[in-house]
Formats: sequence, structure tokens, C-alpha cells
Amino acid sequence: ACGNPIELITTSGNINDIVVTSNLLEQLDLSNTKTVCADRDFDSDVFRELICSKRSQDNILYKKYRGHLNKNTNSYMKSVNN
Repeated sequence: ACGNPIELITTSGNINDIVVTSNLLEQLDLSNTKTVCADRDFDSDVFRELICSKRSQDNILYKKYRGHLNKNTNSYMKSVNN
């Protein structure tokens, strides 16, 4: 999708995005998707494992307290999210 949204779920303003993200990802066919990009708000081991189970790789920055793990994250995402 070249970075464009391919699916959308709306929620109440008081619902954190990560709560519904797994449901959204489970609905998508990622067979032709090499990398799933998201900002650090989506840093979750469970979410990363779900992406991996769909045979894609994640490109999600780790939250600041896990920042030491960012060494393998794409440099584009680092520059956008820092």
C-alpha cells in the first residue's frame, strides 16, 4: 500500500489504538506484505508476534524504556519518530 492505510477501525476517543490493532491485523491478508510499519505507540511483543505469524516483519520503534532494542529498526522510522 506504499505507506497508505488499507483498513480502518474507529473507536471511542478513550480507547487506546493498540487494544483493537490485533483484531484489525487478524482481518488483513498480509501475504504480499514484507514489512508492517507503525509508530512506537504500537510497541507490543504480542503485536510483533502476530505480525511475524503472518510472515511479515515489523518496523516499529520500541518505546523509550526499551530503546536499546531499536538497533535493528529501519533508520527511516527512527528519523520520523524521534
